[in-house]
Amino acid sequence: MLEDWVSLQMKLRNFIYNNYEFVYKIMNMTVFNADDVRKTELQMAQNGIPNKSRLCAVNNLSPSVMLGNSILENQVFSDIFNNWQPMKTSYTQSNNTGGRPEKEIENLTPSGENSKENDTNNADNRIWGDNLNIICVINQTKAENLMSKGFKCIPTKTTNGTIYQFITNHELENYVNNNFSVRDFFINKNLLF
Repeated sequence: MLEDWVSLQMKLRNFIYNNYEFVYKIMNMTVFNADDVRKTELQMAQNGIPNKSRLCAVNNLSPSVMLGNSILENQVFSDIFNNWQPMKTSYTQSNNTGGRPEKEIENLTPSGENSKENDTNNADNRIWGDNLNIICVINQTKAENLMSKGFKCIPTKTTNGTIYQFITNHELENYVNNNFSVRDFFINKNLLF
């Protein structure tokens, strides 16, 4: 309502010209919700929403100051600011090892031993939700070939014989695709019991 009144007054006083049109907006911010509005605008900017001018407005920076700062930082002092580095702290440094040091074998719990044996902490060996694929092999010789390469097998007896089931990972998929024909295996989404 206030925005409409301001727009009307600007038209009546000929402050708006035909070749230059703009919209007058008042931020929905009071002294009571200023911090919440700032947080919201900052989160929107961090998520890629183009609202830098609104973010400056809620922090009491006029459009002319924002434009001046932008030119000053990006064109005049760009080579200086590009050479600045953040202080070296635990937040900005990493040794890329990730996690805590490994325990000795004798100190592992049974589930820890299982994780180490199956290498389940390796991201390539993790299987999540829809990515679960089971490579089923019917030929015992082919299955033994895979087992000799270190792939874990779950043999399941059926009325027609034994199906050798292997839970996929990238290494297994590559090996099967390169060394088996299409008739040697099939892929199932469910583990057979």
